[in-house]
Amino acid sequence: MKSGWISCAQKLGAYWSIGECIRARHLAEGVGYGSAIVKDLATDVGLAPRTLYEAIQFFDAYDEPPQDSPLTWTHHRLLLRLTTKKDRGFYERKLKEEGWSSRELNAAISAGLHLGKNFKLVLTRPGEPDYLYGAEVLSVVDGDTLDLQIDLGFGVYRKLRARLANVDAPELSTEAGREARDFLAQELMTAASCAVQTVRVDLHGRYVVHLFFSRRRLGVAACFRTGTYLNDLLIQQKHAKVVG
Repeated sequence: MKSGWISCAQKLGAYWSIGECIRARHLAEGVGYGSAIVKDLATDVGLAPRTLYEAIQFFDAYDEPPQDSPLTWTHHRLLLRLTTKKDRGFYERKLKEEGWSSRELNAAISAGLHLGKNFKLVLTRPGEPDYLYGAEVLSVVDGDTLDLQIDLGFGVYRKLRARLANVDAPELSTEAGREARDFLAQELMTAASCAVQTVRVDLHGRYVVHLFFSRRRLGVAACFRTGTYLNDLLIQQKHAKVVG
């Protein structure tokens, strides 16, 4: 285990205990959000005042720290926006069933899913051509992962493994996963132009990208503006789901 590493369960337990200590000592009663007491305490423990108040809310909302929970502290911070145990329980069940990211949870709460309102997370096509490069698809690994050769300009090329941003295809070991991979390969087989917009590098060292392609010869900027947005195409054809 790496030094300084803390599990999700330990983190939740730590915040719950902080809330318990503050509540037991009545440090936050009868004072405002910006009180000197809370500010001093926040400085002493190295946390923001807002985090301390969230820890108090967390302690008040749960009789004990959640055990073996797939929910992160970020999930719980969003759940604390809800005033009733019933509403929090509704989203806790949804999170366990759907495996939502914090972005998806935030969108569902904002849409009022717990109030019976409709909610659907959609993929928005990028509008700004930042970190944009020409690319060649070398191989399709699975329904949301590709090996690419990126044109960095001035005759410099780089091979890298890329994962499609905000997209999650089924595991390759399943029939649906193989169908997603084959669909991806078939769509890209006849592409004459490809452009990728890089977002970040994930925990596995893969570049997270938005990919655009066209069956016509286009420049990188034109492909970005008018080409088919591959990430969304997978969603529309039901070969993947939107994730945060």
